[in-house]
Amino acid sequence: MVWRSDGKHIIIAGYVYINGVRNEKVITQVSVDNWYTFKVEYMSGYWNFEFGNRYTAMSGKLGCVKLRQYPYFGGQSTAPVTMKIAIV
Repeated sequence: MVWRSDGKHIIIAGYVYINGVRNEKVITQVSVDNWYTFKVEYMSGYWNFEFGNRYTAMSGKLGCVKLRQYPYFGGQSTAPVTMKIAIV
């Protein structure tokens, strides 16, 4: 899962790699300073991304599945403000 800012909201997207190229689908946009839950799972050849009450499925690869796939800041440049996420 990838997240980035549009200056007002946090954009949340799922991503997979197809032939070495990252492809992503925007799932939702959320407000800052709120708690959200998400889930990433692999079933029947698809990566399922669930964020709050939004859901998308994508086929492809997600790097080395032996490593945890933590969400990361995926902006084209640095974040416009200091941003933090907590994984609990």
